[in-house]
Amino acid sequence: MSQDLRDTWDAFAESFERHFERATLQVLRTLVEHGRLGQARDVLELGGGAGGGGLEILARLPAEARFTCTDLSPQMVLRARRRLPQRVEVLEADAQALPFSDGAFDRVVANLNLMIVPDTDRALAETARVLRPGGLYLFSVWGEPERSHQVRVVPELLVELGLPHEVPARSNFHLSAEGPLRARVRAAGFDRVLCAHQQIGVGVLSGEEYAELMLGAHPRVLALLASIRPEQREQLRAAVVQRAEQLLDQGHMLGLDVLWGLARRG
Repeated sequence: MSQDLRDTWDAFAESFERHFERATLQVLRTLVEHGRLGQARDVLELGGGAGGGGLEILARLPAEARFTCTDLSPQMVLRARRRLPQRVEVLEADAQALPFSDGAFDRVVANLNLMIVPDTDRALAETARVLRPGGLYLFSVWGEPERSHQVRVVPELLVELGLPHEVPARSNFHLSAEGPLRARVRAAGFDRVLCAHQQIGVGVLSGEEYAELMLGAHPRVLALLASIRPEQREQLRAAVVQRAEQLLDQGHMLGLDVLWGLARRG
């Protein structure tokens, strides 16, 4: 499954950096504002993507602090290496089997990636292993589905219209329940776990704008559109525009609810 995940994010790297990274940075900034990075000496970012989060982290670190940015995707690593200064070590790494010694870091940042790791508890155990006692884990995952219209409209309409669609083996919302998530983080070796919700998005103001983004930027959606008839593509696009306009008229932000957390290593 890690190879499938790697392939997916390799294919998504360019579009992610261009269209979606700026939304993820909204919650990344919340994480780093709560992470006391001005006191950090050794910081690790998991799932660092195209490097935008790394730039935010680096701006808050003391000049002498060591910063390591990792991602599972080789294409993401290449993009991060181009954007981050040479003093930042950028590595390809799997969050389930980190290539670092015990207690190597005093901060670990994992923004919007724990919910896609195949083995959540293994990743949490690895995070605890590489953190020093008293170190901080700053993380975020997809939150409440009911408040995440950005990622729900297209999948729901594919079902409603009877169009071909991929059914994921596990929803990205599987960690959205705050109590169970806190319990899993504690079980991994953390003695204090705090969580809160935040809405993020790309500021979509029209149905057409939403359809352009969600139907024209993700490789899997583009592949699906290429597999159906032209009239089906038009039907889907019209339905997406209409549903998005309805939600906007009702005052809903076409965004993603995020559950973010701050945990202390016991």
